[in-house]
Amino acid sequence: MKNPMLDPIYQTMIGFENMLNRAHSTSTYPPYNLYKCDDHNYVIEIAVSGWKKSELDVSLAGTTLTVTGTKEQTEDTKNYLVRGLAHRSWTRTWTLEPDISVEDVELCDGVLYIELYANPKSKTRHLDIK
Repeated sequence: MKNPMLDPIYQTMIGFENMLNRAHSTSTYPPYNLYKCDDHNYVIEIAVSGWKKSELDVSLAGTTLTVTGTKEQTEDTKNYLVRGLAHRSWTRTWTLEPDISVEDVELCDGVLYIELYANPKSKTRHLDIK
């Protein structure tokens, strides 16, 4: 369902309808931070405590950055009194601007770091009229 508050955005952003619709139904697991280091560098930090490198996948297809965590389902015979640690599979996606590239991905102390670089070239491109 289209949000009437977004109508002006839909009128000016051609081809981004799916991204805007997805923004309303995005999962909050696992939690993450996104911060800007300077004019050209960004970092995404994803909390993945208890996840192994072999259970994580980071891919970039066009301008879509996808991070997936896949846990093997094993028979758990523990008698939990409280089970607050989630061990479910998940997927997170971000749509990047075409000028942004993934520079590095590192897993350290239960946090997955994804370093992004925005190319400082001018984004203005003049087109020839035929």
